[in-house]
Amino acid sequence: MVNALKERNQLFGFIARKNHWQEITGNTKDYNNIPLLYFHMDGKNNFDDYYEYGYPFGGWKKPTMKGYEDEDICGVTVTDIYHSVKKLKKEFPFV
Repeated sequence: MVNALKERNQLFGFIARKNHWQEITGNTKDYNNIPLLYFHMDGKNNFDDYYEYGYPFGGWKKPTMKGYEDEDICGVTVTDIYHSVKKLKKEFPFV
């Protein structure tokens, strides 16, 4: 699937939690050049946790985005997402 998306010049990324990535892929590092949105619901809008507690996974040196907190807006649960604008614009220039 990854090769097909690349061949068709489609923009895509991975959404994963550390334990899911490890279970599903065996912690492969083959895709660490693809944008990563990871979830760590610690209420902190930064990537500091990614570098602590042995959290990095899949060979990514830096994630692209992080889901860090759920909040209720008018009865709908919305996940707050943190991202590095510089990294996001590099990986998704149309943003």
